[in-house]
Order: sequence, then structure tokens, then C-alpha cells
Amino acid sequence: MKYYKLDNGLRLVFEEIPYVRSVSLGVWINVGSRMENDKNSGMAHFIEHMLFKGTTNRTSKKISNDIDYYGGNINAFTTHDHTCYHVKMPSNHIDRGIEVLGDIIKNSVFDVNDIEKEKVVISEEIKMYEDSPEDYVYEELLKKVYDNKGIGRNVLGSIESISLFDRESIKEFFDKNYIPNNSVIVVSGNFVYEDLLEKISRNFSDWSYRDYSNVRESHEFKKVKFIKNREDEQSNIAIIFQCPDDSVYKDFIAVKLLGNILGNSPSSRLFQKIREERGLTYNIYSADNFYVGEAEFGIYSSMASENLLEVYNLIMDEIKDLRENYITNEELTFAKEQYKGSVIMNIEDTEDRMLYIGEYEVDDSRIKEIDEVISVVDDIDMKYMEGIIDRIFRGSMSLGITGKNAEEIMLGV
Repeated sequence: MKYYKLDNGLRLVFEEIPYVRSVSLGVWINVGSRMENDKNSGMAHFIEHMLFKGTTNRTSKKISNDIDYYGGNINAFTTHDHTCYHVKMPSNHIDRGIEVLGDIIKNSVFDVNDIEKEKVVISEEIKMYEDSPEDYVYEELLKKVYDNKGIGRNVLGSIESISLFDRESIKEFFDKNYIPNNSVIVVSGNFVYEDLLEKISRNFSDWSYRDYSNVRESHEFKKVKFIKNREDEQSNIAIIFQCPDDSVYKDFIAVKLLGNILGNSPSSRLFQKIREERGLTYNIYSADNFYVGEAEFGIYSSMASENLLEVYNLIMDEIKDLRENYITNEELTFAKEQYKGSVIMNIEDTEDRMLYIGEYEVDDSRIKEIDEVISVVDDIDMKYMEGIIDRIFRGSMSLGITGKNAEEIMLGV
């Protein structure tokens, strides 16, 4: 890993992998939906779309063509905390990827007609998520748990909020947040450091520095329960708990191990007992979500309506068992080996590496080397896991359920 900072405050992070033939490069902006408010909800995501609509040098089509021509790919995503624009290119053509990313970030025109078109596109995207039972139950639960603030604010915004966007408000948000001293470029792959540093400097040194203060909207985790009838093919259960964030790395790893044990693999408790042994559902898993200074641990399942109550009770039985009996030494050993193996395999793709590094570096945190990660995993014992289980499952639980006749089926829950 090599680190460099340009005079305008833009931080650069390089990871050379000489045995591959590609380079993945991401420009990470430290802005997401948690920096918005009720009036501009969805703005960070809207701007992500707009940067692909044209610059003073390129049309929307040329932005794509200049990457596609070399077999590369260009994309972007927005989260609650960050926005990332990234390319993956053959090593000998990464200069084109750098040039295109620099162009869209510094020279996008935000054409009024394109803004109006994109309002329609994103409105359809919002409707698509609302039509997805899994996305709907989870987003509605988050909204209620966090009182529609911070993490509870939908990254996409709402149809109502984006309808009010205009070029002036978009440019104001963009100019405030899209500055080099609020950003980091992460590169992973096969390159010559000195050459790549020169190419990045040539394309990004004229990006203007401005003073900046970064504030994420505050909120608190509320215990809520909502059960709603929806005419979906299946019923859906979402459960979330507040859990330790990643400010203590050992806590972060322990949460990952707990997920391996409870529900994020075919060998996990929920998968084996509810899907494999009883055949009550096809889709059941646990998942963790880490944000800046916050985290949550969740369980999700979809099933036929006639199985809703039984699946819910079985999930609650597993939660109760964790509270009372914790886990076994055998489960912990299995989860450790599983996690170490996944870490080792995930370092073999340049894009995965860039994304992994960028999640840390955009907040000016340093990632752990692989040997450090494995050392932390090995250091976690049963007592430490019991402490993590207590912190998660003895805290507030929030529940969301949707489906045909869900309110009647779950009466009394």
C-alpha cells in the first residue's frame, strides 16, 4: 500500500497487484443520504445519476463508449455515508478510465432537460423498490426505527422530494460536497506507481480545494413493530437489532462470525433448521450493515403465508437460544475458518479490493493487512462472543412483517 496527498487535499491510495492484468480505480466522495435533510432527501443519489449525463467534453454516450471500447466498465453507487464512481480497465488503458472519471466529476453540466428526465427515471426506480417485498419491508422498518432520519432516510429519496429538485439546489449540494479534500482515490491492480501517480495528478490537480464541514444527521434506534397486509405472493419478516459498530475492529469481526453462525451461509443455524430440516422457506438469512459510527444486525425471511407464524416462532426460538445458551466451541471454530477463507478469496479481484479499501479510506481509516485480520479472528474466544451476543440480543428488537392477511395471522405477536 502506498499513500499520497495532492496539494488540493485529495488523498490517493495505491495497492499494486502485479500478477493481474486489470486495474480498478474508485473516486470516493464522503457524502451520502445521511448528509441530507427532509427538503433534499435523495440528492446524493440523484447527483450520482447526473454525472453520467454529459460533461463539457463528452455526451452521455461518449462517457460509456470511451470505457466500453477497451472492454472496461464504469459504474457508481450511493450509500447512506458515501458515493463512489469507479472503473475497471485493462492495465494498459487505465489512463482512459482516469480521464473519464476526472471529466465527469469536474465538468458535468447538469443540463436542465436531463434533470427533468432523470426525475422520471429515479421515480421509476423508487417504484421498483416499493414493488419488491424484501426491499419494502426492510426500508419501512429502517424508516420507523430511525424516525426517517439518518440511516432511516431512504438513499433514493421519495418521489415527492426529488420532484422539487432544480439545477440551483443540485449545484449547491454538489459544490459543497464534491471537493478534493472530501474525497479519496483508491487504486488496486497492475500498474507502475510513478506512472499512475502522474496520470492521476494530471487529471485531478486542478480540482479546487474548498473549506468544508461534514455533518451526518443524528438519530436514535427505536424499538418498533409494524405488521401490514400486502397482496404479495409471499409474506416477509425483517428483524433488526442495534449492534456494535466497526470503531473497535475486534467487535466488527465478532459480528461477522456471529452472522456466519446464525444465518449468512447454507451451514448456518437458520438455514439448516428452518429451510433444510423443515422446508418452510427458500429465503432466510442474517445480515449486518455497518455505517459510520452505527451498525445493525438483521434477520430476513420470505415464506408462504401459511408458514408465516411458524417461521417467526422458529426465528424467535433461535434468538432465545442465543440469549440463554450462546454458541458452541465447534460453531465458533467453524465460523472462524469460514471467515478467514472468505477474506483470502475476496482479495483476488481488483474491484473487490478497491471497494474494500475505499470503505475504510474514505473516512481516513486504515485497513488491516490480511495477516492482521487473521490474527484478530484467532484472538476471539467464547467469552468475547458471549459479550457480543449480549450486546446485540439483549438490546431492543424491531420487527417488520408484511404479506397477505399478515395482521390477522400475527394477531397477538
